[in-house]
Amino acid sequence: MNDEKIIRVLRQVSPGILGEPAAVLVIYTDLAMARKNGRLSEICATIDAGAAAENVVLEATELGLGSCFTKSYAEAAVKELLAIPTDFRTEVIVQLGYPREGQPPPVHRKNEGKITEFNRFGNRWVPDGR
Repeated sequence: MNDEKIIRVLRQVSPGILGEPAAVLVIYTDLAMARKNGRLSEICATIDAGAAAENVVLEATELGLGSCFTKSYAEAAVKELLAIPTDFRTEVIVQLGYPREGQPPPVHRKNEGKITEFNRFGNRWVPDGR
């Protein structure tokens, strides 16, 4: 969503939104649908929402946008503000916008194998045994 008025109110009920994002993405779960597949599906929905949010953030970074995950918000207020039905659960809010002047650039991942352990901590994984 990119409605400035809605985002302004959303910021009032979301202490985790510290800046002034140009847009926000609210990822939510249809609990009735998730329950059809059992309790584990509700948990998996949260994991899936996190993966979806991560994909959005990775693409935003690639496009030169700033982004931030937010879970610190009053869910009932967010649901009321956005008219999200009661049988849905918000999972995460992703803030999107342009970084302010002077902000540090995004942290880039380390070379592969430099942060991955194999079997136990301290045993660095080396791709292809190199």
